[in-house]
Amino acid sequence: MIDCHVHLGAEAFRHDRDVVMERARSAGVVAMLAVTEGPEELSEVRRLAADSTVALPVLACFGLHPDRFAEDLSPPPREQIDTLIEAIRRDANQLGAIGEIGLDHFRVRSAERRRAQAALLEELAQLGKELGLALSVHARSAGRAAFFGTAARRRLEPHFYCCRKLQGGPARLQMPVRP
Repeated sequence: MIDCHVHLGAEAFRHDRDVVMERARSAGVVAMLAVTEGPEELSEVRRLAADSTVALPVLACFGLHPDRFAEDLSPPPREQIDTLIEAIRRDANQLGAIGEIGLDHFRVRSAERRRAQAALLEELAQLGKELGLALSVHARSAGRAAFFGTAARRRLEPHFYCCRKLQGGPARLQMPVRP
């Protein structure tokens, strides 16, 4: 079993990370895909992926969490997005996926912020296609926009992806890849 979405690089989880990883290993997990929420976590996730002394193999996934576009936050500056893209390009051969990326219509309410969020998802999905990387997609209250319809099909095909916060079960995940 592979845990395809963990936040091992987040500051909040550093104090008990070793215990969590050992519990996961004991439960049958053989590897973890560690996603980032932003550029501030890149170096820690990169370090974990290179560390052979951790309890489990870690595959790094670089992304920018979609809730960074919420109205109560300053939107991510272009420099932050460019830093992320440079890191993905530089480390592409060592990454497990691009993520965490996606759409969050629960926290992000305004049309303007949702458009910015969707534009970043589109940009990173295209980068994933170019580099042959899978996507780790967050779709909270935004499953239809993230996975269904013409724009989503164009964005995601022929990608491999795992998703977070998508309601509706496995049949919904099959829909974007059907001919």
